[in-house]
Amino acid sequence: ISDLVADLPHAQMTVPQSPAVAAIVLALGCAAFCLLAGPVRMVGLGMAGLGLLLALAGRPLPDLLVDGTAGNAALRNGEGLLVPAVTRKSRFSVERWLQSDGDNASPGEAAKRIGWTCLAARCEAIVKGRRIAYVTGDGTAPIACAGFDIMIASFPLRGACRTVPIRIDRFNVWRSGPHALYINGRDV
Repeated sequence: ISDLVADLPHAQMTVPQSPAVAAIVLALGCAAFCLLAGPVRMVGLGMAGLGLLLALAGRPLPDLLVDGTAGNAALRNGEGLLVPAVTRKSRFSVERWLQSDGDNASPGEAAKRIGWTCLAARCEAIVKGRRIAYVTGDGTAPIACAGFDIMIASFPLRGACRTVPIRIDRFNVWRSGPHALYINGRDV
């Protein structure tokens, strides 16, 4: 029977992560429905319904993700799909990002999507009108910074690229952890 059920269409599927508030409201509603008696019990049913609505509404998705070592970055392309800059680095982080999005693609498949344009140790992209650069390497080569709004580097930038409004490098993620950027018009 278990094999029959496992072979059914959509028996296994990845769903996007719901907001934490939705899970809390749903749990409180279910608990209230089970623990209360009489007509007051319907309050719990209403709360559970609200929790389900919040879960279906989803959560705002970041436009740019940088992992905890700055070893990889991913952007959300025009189709709303995540595209990692590098195929092999920080594979665990990329797999978790894709899983959280409800995306069954492997990191290699996701990296082939339209989004980044990479040459040697530099990837460039435009997300919501913002020019983004992701640079790998050891930081000894000079970096062309002109015209970028966001610069991400897998090494410490130190004094380089001070004209770039948003700089995320190895030291930033060491101090603050992974980064998620939301681009809203002129604000990031």
